[in-house]
Amino acid sequence: IESSLSFIDLMETKIQETMISEKDHIETSLNELIKQIEQRNQGLLKDLETKSKEKLDRLAQQRKQLETDLECLENSVKVSKSFIKNATDVQFSDQLPLLSDQLTRLKQDESFLKQPVEIRHPELLFMKKLDLDTYLQNIMI
Repeated sequence: IESSLSFIDLMETKIQETMISEKDHIETSLNELIKQIEQRNQGLLKDLETKSKEKLDRLAQQRKQLETDLECLENSVKVSKSFIKNATDVQFSDQLPLLSDQLTRLKQDESFLKQPVEIRHPELLFMKKLDLDTYLQNIMI
């Protein structure tokens, strides 16, 4: 009986030591996983910020170009209207092919018909899917 009691004491001690060891292992594994998740989160947020800034910069450039194009177009219309109103018959007949050509090119210019390039919402492409269930199952006792 005494050897059985001693053996039970030994088993209890071993079980407690194993429990403490496994608890430490689980906590260490989870802390490592939390650290990896935080690093991934920071990386994704940085990528999102960088991509969004790049897209905003491109849109700002497109806005500036469109504003310049609009100003040029408005100027061309003003010049054409002024010329039509103020030109003599000879000047008008001499310049009519040039005006017609200019207005035709403006009408056919594809840059005025295009939408801005960045019309989609920001997208994140995840390189590796994080499977938390599988990870947790691997560290179970």
